[in-house]
Amino acid sequence: MTRISIIGLYTTFILNEAIHPKGTPFPDNLKVTYKDNTYFCPVKDKQKENPNAVCRFCIAKQTE
Repeated sequence: MTRISIIGLYTTFILNEAIHPKGTPFPDNLKVTYKDNTYFCPVKDKQKENPNAVCRFCIAKQTE
């Protein structure tokens, strides 16, 4: 297990936070947001097929 995976598991299951902090910038001026006790990520669904992405561990939901 890589350090990134361990950090992702800790952040998600211990801290109950998204792996990328609120405000993390992504291309096209998109950011991770937090509203009503829920994290939203603009790229989560785009990473579903990426075996190296830690998104599968993250509690964030896809931004609508």
